[in-house]
Amino acid sequence: TLPDLEILSSSTRSVARMVSRRQALLGFVAPMLETPDLRLLAHERVPLRCVMPAGHPLAQQKRIDLDDLADLDFIALSVTTTTGATLEQLFARMARPPHIILRARLAHVVCALTLRGLGVGIVDAFSAGDHVARGGISRPMTISETFGFSVIAARTVAAHQVTEPLLEHLRIRARHHRNQDAEAC
Repeated sequence: TLPDLEILSSSTRSVARMVSRRQALLGFVAPMLETPDLRLLAHERVPLRCVMPAGHPLAQQKRIDLDDLADLDFIALSVTTTTGATLEQLFARMARPPHIILRARLAHVVCALTLRGLGVGIVDAFSAGDHVARGGISRPMTISETFGFSVIAARTVAAHQVTEPLLEHLRIRARHHRNQDAEAC
């Protein structure tokens, strides 16, 4: 049997496969639609935020524009992630893009490296909140791109007792982050 709660990290394709095979109760994946085997429980979007170490010159700004990142050392999300691929496309259009010195698959790794002063990064608002709690700085971006995610479950599996409270918590936190960035405008 499955444990009451286990959190694993993997690609969207792997997570969807585990959920459809009933090897996982819930999956957090890049935005997706329902399939014959998978039920969409929630879809949310939160802003992307620029993260940096305390004392970084960008910390003086209320909002960060992509052009503010010109020539800066940058810790990027891997292009194998939806957000990383999106940012890569945005940077390709810039006359002076940031200087990508490292890539990481996980936003928390990007945050940890920025805390160590290796550069700045762009991550989802959830990860940015954790970054601030660890002493880093987070600023809203002027870009319209967001971090989207879906929560999925196997169509034939009854909901676990923590599913609804977890989904409600995610909705509340996502709304909080969207409102927080809207107020910063």
